[in-house]
Amino acid sequence: MSTLWRISDLIDLDFFLRQAPEEMDGAGKPDTASDRDIFLGYAKAHTPPFKRRDLIRYWLDEKRAGLPKDRPLPGEIYRETMALMRILAAAAAFALGAVLAWSVLSYSGAMPINIFTCLWILVAPQLLLLGLLGISSLLSRLGVKGGFMGLYPAAALLFRRLAIRIGKAGDNVLTAETRLRFSALFNLADLRRTIYGPVFFWPFFLLAQLTGIWFNLGILAAVGLKLAITDLAFGWQSTLFVDPATIHRLLGFFSLPWSWAVASAHPALSQIEGSRMILKEGMVHLATPDLVSWWPFLIYAILCYGLIPRGLLLAWGVREQRRALLSVSFSTGQCDRLIQRLQTPRLRTAGEEMPEDPVGEKQNFSANPSSAADGPLTGPMGPAIALVPGEIDAFFTDPALKERLSSRLGLNLAGRLPLTQDTAVDSQSLRDLLSRQPLPPDDLRLVILTEAWQPPLKETVSWLAGLRQAVGPATGMIIGLVGKPGSNGRFTGPAPVDRTIWERATAGLNDPFLRIESLGGGHE
Repeated sequence: MSTLWRISDLIDLDFFLRQAPEEMDGAGKPDTASDRDIFLGYAKAHTPPFKRRDLIRYWLDEKRAGLPKDRPLPGEIYRETMALMRILAAAAAFALGAVLAWSVLSYSGAMPINIFTCLWILVAPQLLLLGLLGISSLLSRLGVKGGFMGLYPAAALLFRRLAIRIGKAGDNVLTAETRLRFSALFNLADLRRTIYGPVFFWPFFLLAQLTGIWFNLGILAAVGLKLAITDLAFGWQSTLFVDPATIHRLLGFFSLPWSWAVASAHPALSQIEGSRMILKEGMVHLATPDLVSWWPFLIYAILCYGLIPRGLLLAWGVREQRRALLSVSFSTGQCDRLIQRLQTPRLRTAGEEMPEDPVGEKQNFSANPSSAADGPLTGPMGPAIALVPGEIDAFFTDPALKERLSSRLGLNLAGRLPLTQDTAVDSQSLRDLLSRQPLPPDDLRLVILTEAWQPPLKETVSWLAGLRQAVGPATGMIIGLVGKPGSNGRFTGPAPVDRTIWERATAGLNDPFLRIESLGGGHE
């Protein structure tokens, strides 16, 4: 059974991943020793094959345990904030419902309370909101974009903008570490759509249902108290519907949700006739048994059109939030790098420091490090399809490409596709290739071999965006940079400045499933 993640866990994971260096080699100094120790500890207590989500959760728990207890993590801030919001929303909703019902049920004895007014104020708005929610859900399932999408995304957008504004206000007074913690929390709204799908929609949905539940509890509390300590009388009046038989039929339809469960779902025809208010006749003709026959009907209406639907929506929302959390793939570029750090054996070497190779031919790590490692490599991170531009396709044989992907990225070459740099042609070729793959797109990695010394032009970035549309939003794409061919015909490593240029150019795509890696250099 997979480990159950919570939203606060995702926020903390983002915080720790943002702390981790982006570079796996070069200037970055990742804490590979600590990560590797965490992995070895996990491997001793669990039986392979390891699930990615379970392994990352173990790493997260170990990272949390290593921090001082007096420094709250963003996930804890989120939990406390949401708990406070739930308490405030419940208290406000209960008070609003109670005050509203108390005022509607104010009865001076001069004229009975109009039951239609009660339904219009206490029940009709809730039916309207449920109807809008149903329409929103239907449009979403039909794939209609740009239309009415409900109030909850709007509430989430409002929260995100408020959080960003608060974060900017604190830039001048908070420490760098504290700003990073709050930044991870405030960034959750952007992560909602790009990485975690609908996960961050559900907290606001559940908060709305909880608010609705307490609002109806407030109404029922006020109604019960009024019935207990006062003498309430209900009647009805209408200009359009003057026939009591018509009202009786309408009540029968309105009472369908509870009519199967109770004997008296609504007042009988005689009671409806006896409680009709006629202004010019006052209350002389009204009988007390008829006037008090309406309060059970009012309570049933509040229960069946207010409290119970909100309770069902709350239970459904909890279930959908759990499903959304279980569907998180943890296949972003940052997660891939973390898995690679965890699974890569640690080298222990000693020797004199050598001058830096100016062309990068011997930089980085050995292509076959397992002989001096602290443990076995647990296997490839997953299958990959190499996308090779036509002008360098001849330089990479399948065995060489397989060795390069395995040693540098821990990936298993599952196929290759020549590229033409034409967006339409390459996108169609990719779609055809992926349609023949047995694995889901989230489990595949696309490695695009790229000559780093050629600057990423606007057309290149647009071409990458076209490939992203073709493969879907959650398929990992890796731009594998290589330098110029060396004297032995093999590609050198990319210059640091070229890699920086590529990282800055692709950052504009705002694609968490796209990353830059070095594939050139390091040949024996």
